[in-house]
This record gives sequence, structure tokens and C-alpha cells, in this order.
Amino acid sequence: MAKVTGTSCSTFLVDPQERILLQYRDEKARLFPNCWSVFTERFQESDREGAGLGPIAPYRACATRGIGEELKVQTAGGLESFVPQERLFHFFKGSYEDDTQAVDQYAFTGELYVPLERLVAAEGKRVDVFSLDQVRTMHIAANYGQFIEILYEKLGRGELADR
Repeated sequence: MAKVTGTSCSTFLVDPQERILLQYRDEKARLFPNCWSVFTERFQESDREGAGLGPIAPYRACATRGIGEELKVQTAGGLESFVPQERLFHFFKGSYEDDTQAVDQYAFTGELYVPLERLVAAEGKRVDVFSLDQVRTMHIAANYGQFIEILYEKLGRGELADR
């Protein structure tokens, strides 16, 4: 079987207590079933349309689209897509390769401003928030555990203060 190649854009949402929101992938997931993950979307050429200027803009558009598809908010009118309040902040570019895929990765972070009890996973089994110490003990999909470490390093150094 040929490797899947491409680009993925991931969103790492952090709440005011600096806990990260993760989704638990269900058994039907083609890649990384039954483990915790961040919200990730495959880049599509259509993400370039209306994305704005700059080399990161289309990837930010992909991450924003992905979080809206995968995470819903319970409102008085029903379920609505999660929409970041501020522009997602690009904090890292990496890559991942295993026997099935080779992927370039763009990582973005944003504020989790909605209470956990109002969030609904549109994909996967559930969502929850975790501290870095908790994440370090968990089975995290792909290399996202490393990305989470990088995110917390940058948060600790104040590099993402304006996110």
C-alpha cells in the first residue's frame, strides 16, 4: 500500500487555566483509533481561496475550517461550529512519517473560551481538557505529544502571550 502524503493543520486550544483541549478518537478512525488527539484537518487547495495574504494564511484557514467541523458548541438554538474568537496563532511547523503516511504539519493555537460542558465532539467519542502533566501520561496520536510539549515551552517563555 502506498503512503498517504500531504499536509495537515492542527489546532491546539488552551483554556484560561492553561489546560489543552483534546478529542478522543473512536474505533472508526482510519488513523490512530482509540487514542487522544488534537483537532487536525488535511489541507485542501480550496483552503487557499479567500485565506488572506502571507505564506501561513492558507494553513490557518485549513485549521480554522477543521476546528469548526470537528468541534461544536451547544447553544440555545442547537449545535453551532466552534469559531476561534481571535485569529489562530501559528506556533510550529513539523512533519510526521510512519509506515502509512508522510505528512507536513502546521500547528496553530487559540483560546478555548467556551466552557467544556458546552462542547460537543462532532468527530470522535468525546472532548476533555488536560494539564501538561496529565498529557505526559496519556497515549496521544502521532507526534502530537511532542507538539504539546513545544506549545507549553513557548507558553512558559511568554512567546505566545499575544495569541
